[in-house]
Amino acid sequence: MVAPGELCPAQTTTLTLSSSDPLAISNGVDPTDGISSVSVGESVMLSLADNVANLEWVVMSDQDANGDELPAGTLYATGFSAAGVCDGTLIYDKPFAQKGVRAKPRPGKHHRRRYLTEQMREFEERVENGQRR
Repeated sequence: MVAPGELCPAQTTTLTLSSSDPLAISNGVDPTDGISSVSVGESVMLSLADNVANLEWVVMSDQDANGDELPAGTLYATGFSAAGVCDGTLIYDKPFAQKGVRAKPRPGKHHRRRYLTEQMREFEERVENGQRR
């Protein structure tokens, strides 16, 4: 569930996104086999959608934009709204946590686009290596 305004100002209602939604599956990691999401090591790649055509692609990691490991139960997400009310919106370094675990950005730490690109390349390499096994 994504609270109103969490993805973009145009989002005025709560979004209930799921990796099992048909739109998520058809735009996911392996649509042919019906796989919308995958976990590789400490990273998770998700395709999420809802019944009103909102589609989000999200990569989550247990490290922040500076490469520092986050507390247990906490992940940082980078994503892109591929369709729907926030179409074209990029999110990055958005904290997510298990229920009961506080997740908040560390003060003074700033996102660096170059690091994000390097992190995405590393994630792609992890996926490729995992598929070869």
